[in-house]
Amino acid sequence: MYCFSWFKLPCYLASYLIVLSTLSSCSDDPPARYSVKCTSDENCSMGSLCIDRRCVMADVVETDASMPGADCIDDWDCVDEEICDLAERQCIPRQCLETRDCELGQECIRGRCEIDVNADRDRDGVPDQVDNCPLLINSAQEDLDQDGQGDSCDEDIDGDGAEFTEESDGTDNCPRVSNRSQGDQDQDGIGNLCDEDQDNDAILNYEDNCVRTHNPGQEDRDYNGVGDACDIDEDADGVNDFIDNCPMDFNPSQNDLDQDEVGNNCDDDIDGDGVPNAPMDLDNCDYHANPEQEDSDEDGVGDLCSSDYDGDGVLNDRDNCPYVANLPELIDGE
Repeated sequence: MYCFSWFKLPCYLASYLIVLSTLSSCSDDPPARYSVKCTSDENCSMGSLCIDRRCVMADVVETDASMPGADCIDDWDCVDEEICDLAERQCIPRQCLETRDCELGQECIRGRCEIDVNADRDRDGVPDQVDNCPLLINSAQEDLDQDGQGDSCDEDIDGDGAEFTEESDGTDNCPRVSNRSQGDQDQDGIGNLCDEDQDNDAILNYEDNCVRTHNPGQEDRDYNGVGDACDIDEDADGVNDFIDNCPMDFNPSQNDLDQDEVGNNCDDDIDGDGVPNAPMDLDNCDYHANPEQEDSDEDGVGDLCSSDYDGDGVLNDRDNCPYVANLPELIDGE
């Protein structure tokens, strides 16, 4: 027999305290099942009622009364290894007896493992002991530069020495890409290494044939995939534009008759006689300097470059009068 009273006295003592016998009661249940906390509502705090010798919050009693199928008011109504879910009024399995039964960052509260707000101050589910931003929520624990400080609280996310903070708008023009030089080709405040359009020509880098040179037209004279604006050999003649005497005209031989550093292929006056050969083709001897433009037979070909100056049908080297037309039968030796 186990006996309980307001003073929690076993029966063998109660028999000697007859004056308390009216307050005593006996039960066949072991003491672990009972918790006599009150004998009347006066013994409970404000807002609680004494029910079955236990102080229970009044709102719990009301909720319990309005929940069909509720099987508990507190843990005492559940069997061993179970606790009472006060919200559902259902007995559920006990998860723990003490905090060491829970995972790191949790504490045992009423048989359930809950987040320990002291061990996980930002309540992101990652205990402070291993949280790389213990005061800022970052459950993913991103750490771009692997410095042990999470991106959410790292003033230099990419570890390039240029700090970035949301509060100050930072100074790093690529906060998530390491770029110690802070290069910014188009001066748009976004560093080259993280700028999708480095030259700001409205052509994204992956489509731009001159990624760092502004060329919205995307001209490519030699169709080699490198835009003219940044192609060091625009005419694809194997001669670098910096030394090519016709950078936009294919001329691998680099011929320059008049030695004016403009190649024959692109020179308006190839022979340098002051008479342009292009674009109107005025020079009657493109490759022979003849500023006077002599043309004895007036055939449009200057004498200096004509194989038959007088136009008599006899080549100059065989004509006994190269500048005067004379019949073939009068030629010496004929």
